[in-house]
Amino acid sequence: MNNQLNHSEIKREVPKKEIILIAEDLQRPSNYGGLIRTAESLGVKQIIFISKEITELSTKMKRVSRSAEKNIKITFSDDILAILNNQKFNSYQKIALEFTNKSIPVHQFKTDSDKLILVCGNENKGISEDVLNTIQDTIKIPVYGTTSSLNVVVATGIALNHLINS
Repeated sequence: MNNQLNHSEIKREVPKKEIILIAEDLQRPSNYGGLIRTAESLGVKQIIFISKEITELSTKMKRVSRSAEKNIKITFSDDILAILNNQKFNSYQKIALEFTNKSIPVHQFKTDSDKLILVCGNENKGISEDVLNTIQDTIKIPVYGTTSSLNVVVATGIALNHLINS
């Protein structure tokens, strides 16, 4: 018989890679919370939220994250380029999740690096041009329907799952 496991019975995997997620200029509180929950469940080491307005998690963000914010390092900054160019991140391979003329489908992307930074962007505008010009590798989640893109949380979850297991 196939019985559903309760939360305490679920085996926790050990991530194969150290990943930092940077989310640039998100607008919707539900996407902050969704990214926190998704990233924490996939073993992401840290999330850096880039925003000029938001400097802490709201009650709604925490509610959507289902308390995952208690188990992952979360920081806020208003300067993504300073973070990407910080020497402490020189050993990380930086990857943008965005549709560009040079994006590689996520399922075709290969890396030997065990330290990654994944950048996702604003729900409407995506990742800023300055950031795209700083990052060498760009991946995309192929779409097959008439909708031109996925929700930022869904796309980031797919990308993180692939990167962790690649």
